[in-house]
Amino acid sequence: MTCYPDKTLATSQDSPTASAPFHAMTIERVFLGWDEPVVTKVRRHLLGDGPPDPAALGGLLMLVPTQQSGRRLRQALTAYAAQYDVHLGYLRPQLPIDLVRGADGVTPVATPIECSAAWARLLLDTDYTGLAALFPARDTEHSFGWALATGRLIQNLRHQLAAAGLTIRKVSAEHLDALEEPDRWADIARLELRYLDLLKAVDRCDPAESRIEQSFSPRVPQGTERVILACAPDPDAVALQALERLSTDVPVQVLIHAPASMADSFDEWGRPVASRWQAATIAIPDAEHNILLAGTPAEQGRLLVRTLLADNYSPVDIGVGVPDPDVVPFLLAELRRQGIEPFDPNGVPVAQHPLFTLVDAYRGLLDNGRYDSLASFLRHPDVLDFLAAGVALSPRALLSDLDMFQNAHLPADLTDVRSRLKNAPGFDTVAAALKHIDTAVRSSADGTPASDMRAFLQSMFAHRTLSADEPADADFGTVAQLVADVLTEYEESCVPSFALDEAHVRTLLVEHLRALRYEVPRMGAEIDLEGWLELHWNDAPCLAITGMNEGRVPESLTADPFLPNALRVQLGLRCDDDRLARDVYMMQAMVESRRANGRTCLIAGKTGSSGDPLRPSRLLFTCGDAELPARARRVFGAPEGSLISYPASTSFLLRPSPPGDIPAARVNLSRLAVTGFKDYLACPFRFYLKRVLRMEALDDLKQEMDTLDFGSLMHEVLSRMAQNSDACNSSDAALLTRFLHTQADGWMTMHFGTSLPLNLQMQLNAARERLSAVARVHAARVAEGWETILVEHPVEATIGGLTVHGQIDRVDRHRDTGDICILDYKTSDNGHEPDKEHLRNPSDSTRDYASTTVAGKARAWKDLQLPLYIHMLAEGNAEWADAIPGYFNIPASTEETAVREWRTFTPELLTSAVTCATGVAEDIIARRYWPPASRVDNDDFESLFTVNLESSVDYDSFLEYMEGTA
Repeated sequence: MTCYPDKTLATSQDSPTASAPFHAMTIERVFLGWDEPVVTKVRRHLLGDGPPDPAALGGLLMLVPTQQSGRRLRQALTAYAAQYDVHLGYLRPQLPIDLVRGADGVTPVATPIECSAAWARLLLDTDYTGLAALFPARDTEHSFGWALATGRLIQNLRHQLAAAGLTIRKVSAEHLDALEEPDRWADIARLELRYLDLLKAVDRCDPAESRIEQSFSPRVPQGTERVILACAPDPDAVALQALERLSTDVPVQVLIHAPASMADSFDEWGRPVASRWQAATIAIPDAEHNILLAGTPAEQGRLLVRTLLADNYSPVDIGVGVPDPDVVPFLLAELRRQGIEPFDPNGVPVAQHPLFTLVDAYRGLLDNGRYDSLASFLRHPDVLDFLAAGVALSPRALLSDLDMFQNAHLPADLTDVRSRLKNAPGFDTVAAALKHIDTAVRSSADGTPASDMRAFLQSMFAHRTLSADEPADADFGTVAQLVADVLTEYEESCVPSFALDEAHVRTLLVEHLRALRYEVPRMGAEIDLEGWLELHWNDAPCLAITGMNEGRVPESLTADPFLPNALRVQLGLRCDDDRLARDVYMMQAMVESRRANGRTCLIAGKTGSSGDPLRPSRLLFTCGDAELPARARRVFGAPEGSLISYPASTSFLLRPSPPGDIPAARVNLSRLAVTGFKDYLACPFRFYLKRVLRMEALDDLKQEMDTLDFGSLMHEVLSRMAQNSDACNSSDAALLTRFLHTQADGWMTMHFGTSLPLNLQMQLNAARERLSAVARVHAARVAEGWETILVEHPVEATIGGLTVHGQIDRVDRHRDTGDICILDYKTSDNGHEPDKEHLRNPSDSTRDYASTTVAGKARAWKDLQLPLYIHMLAEGNAEWADAIPGYFNIPASTEETAVREWRTFTPELLTSAVTCATGVAEDIIARRYWPPASRVDNDDFESLFTVNLESSVDYDSFLEYMEGTA
């Protein structure tokens, strides 16, 4: 073992409030060298190279930089002692900050949830007129969410300052020359004092203040005889202050993973001296093969695995670093794809677990009552399981009914939902679901937000049993225990003393949970995915590090509203230079410890997961000037392993044959609405999806009336006008306008209630404007001699073996000429010409029966609605065969409101239309739903076919259905 002790004489002064005399102290620095990994070096320093002394660890307090480094050191010590069958005493490494963490005296230290609640209470009650420098916007709404976020911001500032033994008050009073906005700091200092008084009133002390106080009189575990600070390049200054004072009572040794020749590059605590590392160069062995560039995070994962497999390293010989969290999920997936089980020691955010989303949905349902909160709650898988187990509600039926209910009534909140359900038959599943969840979420008379939340969760999962063998159940149990612990922590805390609203307490609990992480079992994991700070203590001979990008390595100190980098330097806080020095040192230590026996591979990404460009880490440029151009070309060039842009394809084919539960009457169509011919002529396959399978896009995201709703409103109002003889026969446009407006108002009230939101009010106003134009046109037609004789008249006929049915919006007759005009209302934004809507230019795919001729020019049918109306009317009365088809256009531009008659419609066109309808009907009966059109206007199924439709469908199985063999 080669160690290089370096004894540094230092002095310390006690706290101004302490009365202890001055003591001289000696801190011993020991340089371990870096020709081997740090874990090996520290193990040798503690146990030597021969049989270890069983008492070698006696009386030792070991301080390490991270929890993971402590675990690795314990494993190394245990494994080495086991070779000699020696049992060492139990060593529990601690972090330097543990010297000042925990209770100090009789006053309990406030927990994070208590601190958040105290800040929120303070900021909700504060009069901001005297804090204009900090809060200049006087009209800002100070909501609980704002108070919670602002409190976290200030508390984070306090913790950053406390890491250097400072408070906001101290900075404001003693560092005025360094502050650009001293008035702003004075305001925060006043808030800090009020916050501390608020905690004192509930018998709590602040954790940041407690750390500073404990740094003057640190306490260590009983029996501590010596302290070792082991290769920690970046401990908090407040912890070092405590260690400095502790050194007057017990010897302190500082281990440094570097050769003694670099003694001037480290301070007395083993921290890299920034000025010494700024111009450092790191000679990376075989840089051409060990500095790699990948494209996306997914490509980083593939490149890393490919590189490691090429060298035939076993999983136990590989250390994987992921300073960039974006890379983690892709790397996990890639390693598992190669049969290597990885482990992320950082755990998983609780916010990603379904139990947290359930708690959050519960909070939203109780506290805002909006429809989207109800929908989010009902759509949660655990809620659907609860309803299925409790009242046998089918999740599919419930969610389908919920979508249809929302689309029909556009409820804004839970009150609207309950009101509409009373007058909306056919939504029994939604009503049953609401009734059942009301019982589950009901608050008890003497309960608290925490006890009510616990009771809710107990009722939700009363039917569920867990299996220890199921990973998902194990995760559920872990997160459930965290939730239970948070609820218990609240109940045992001082938070109720702050008299927060119940809704605020629920928000506090949810936000506290959101910040937590949980560990997943290792389950035979072979490789740990470690962050940058943990990698230094990884002793694997091959170290592969992804995410070597600026902002991740070195870690960027994000723009801080209170602590810009220049102020950090003046206050002695960690600054950009400190981070850079630390990371350059750590990178060199990792490279040097594997130079003789191992490999360090560095991978930078070209783009992030969202496609944003990334810059390579400046650490990759810590090389000699001669090598710099080649290094720059490499890390700014084309990525390794970039994916070739293959044409888009589908991962599976759509099997459109009808499921077994579809009734035979739908599989073998015998009835068809007259509007269905237009769908078939546009695309037989899309007709099949729509009319046979009855597929449609359905969600509950609708915010206003869609085209169908608006059309229904207009049709219903105009139908009521036609049914009212006084209105229908009136040539008084003003009277008609008042009538139509009244009917429109009533229709909106019936469907959406009396309190219309702004968007529906705007749509109602638009409908009223269109109806005013309709009144003018209708009154003019009445004056011209037209009278309405049929409204919403049902028609039916057999065509080509299909029963064709429809409903004619309106039939007018001229009193003088006897002319009959069949009209269809059109409420789309633009006016329509009947001939242009029914006929188009033919194409190569036009079927023979759809071809026709108009004025000697070849045309093709694309819609048969108006001709078939005439045909079906004429079957009952031959005189109707001469009817004039037309549209009553009611577009957005009210100047274009008019009746457009198809005066060039002829008996020959009528015959051709019936021939076309017969051909379509025969094809439908014969199940001829192929080939599909390459494209159609307003494609309802566009989202299903991101590539060519014919390439997306399992044609062979569909052919069996069409031929009747399936």
